[in-house]
Amino acid sequence: MMLQDKPFSTPSRTLITSFTPRKPGSSRPANDGKGMVVNGSTNIAPSEDGDWVLCLATDRGANGNGNAPPETLACALSNGEVQVYDAQRLHVARCYRPPRNLWSDHNYRNRHHNVSTVNDLKYGPQHSLVTAGQDGSINVFDLRKGEIASQGHLPPGQQALCMEFGFDGYLAAVGSSKARVHFFDLRKPSEILGSYVDSHRDDITQVSFSKTTPGLLLTASEDGLMCLFDATQPTEETALKSVVNVNAPVRKAGFCGNNINNNTLYALTGNETISIWNGENSSLIHDFGWESRQQLSAAIPHTVATASASAFSPPTVHNTIDYLVDASWEHGELLVLAGSATGNTSLFRLAQHTNFHNGIGGSNGGGLSIHFNNNAATPSQSHFQHLESFVGGHRGVVRAWCPLTPLCSSLITAGEDARLCEWHTRYSPAAIPPPVASPAPTTLGSSFLGNKRSSVGGEDSMYGSERRLRHKASSSP
Repeated sequence: MMLQDKPFSTPSRTLITSFTPRKPGSSRPANDGKGMVVNGSTNIAPSEDGDWVLCLATDRGANGNGNAPPETLACALSNGEVQVYDAQRLHVARCYRPPRNLWSDHNYRNRHHNVSTVNDLKYGPQHSLVTAGQDGSINVFDLRKGEIASQGHLPPGQQALCMEFGFDGYLAAVGSSKARVHFFDLRKPSEILGSYVDSHRDDITQVSFSKTTPGLLLTASEDGLMCLFDATQPTEETALKSVVNVNAPVRKAGFCGNNINNNTLYALTGNETISIWNGENSSLIHDFGWESRQQLSAAIPHTVATASASAFSPPTVHNTIDYLVDASWEHGELLVLAGSATGNTSLFRLAQHTNFHNGIGGSNGGGLSIHFNNNAATPSQSHFQHLESFVGGHRGVVRAWCPLTPLCSSLITAGEDARLCEWHTRYSPAAIPPPVASPAPTTLGSSFLGNKRSSVGGEDSMYGSERRLRHKASSSP
């Protein structure tokens, strides 16, 4: 059948990144105290040893043209290998294995000959690929020369868990396993420019620079807090703008909405919940709560489950969401990819017609428009609109996804089965104008270059961000 005749998509191309893939785990009762609780009734058992894809990135927008399709994509494997592919042909263009950081503790290295795995990777400026390692290393690869151009290190004993680039892509914010955010100039990453040490008290799971407000930095942590900073300020105390308490470990977070100030945030938690927040005043806009997966499952049309069951042997039924993969703000809409333990995934959006309150949306300058599914049987099922189901590509949990075209007509997913799958979609974004960028400098200014190793606070970071905000409020005239 052609794509338009099926209620789901099958992969157009599949890549095998490793021939020793991780074997998928089995399901077992939820009350045995092991694994991850899914669907309220069963757990996903940990997969057996093998290689799997940890993270995924494309060079879309990295070299100045965000409207052009990516030229390359990269993935990091659990064996420490980084693979770079030609995005059009999906052929291997480069293959790297970051060197071991001898500063790190041996416990941070994996079972593959003491090689450190990559926790995050991003494309940087000037055709570079940057990796954040479990051993605390920051490696800048020159894709044109096929070699490491420069290298930096976090302080000993800290893992580099996540990173993001701002100020024309040259300032790297790196989240660590010691509740720290460290800053590097990618042109000279051997030296730490400064650190935020007092705002979080657990692993930093996400750092993100606003694409429309230069210098606006979002951090999220296992401690359940999201913090907004003005990274143009010289110290952590003056940089901290607001703190959001999500009340659950934050796994993924980012900016969303069309408001000019770009202060609307989304949070995906380790409890598999979704919530939307006003970052300016730290107020909750909407929490989809424990029913997030049930709402997503209910949004999948019954025809998807019926058709997928009859199209594969053995039958592959896809009508249950077990976990959230990630979300992305694309073309004025928040897209959410969620999956099942069998490897099937579905793409959803928070959709049009009705706006949440709390200063978001409406006629007051624009905001996040929430699409409601008018065909839903009950209001609790109406928050998510099902766009596409992707069936038959993966054999295990999907860990990451990226658009391959500017309008998301195709995307790629990466999973614990060591596969990369390309999918064509029917997705068509709504005609929502992009937000207006604030008039702020975009170059790496003197605030960091002139205040090297700037940090505020001591080792006790408990409630540091809240204490800092109270101090700022009391000292204001």
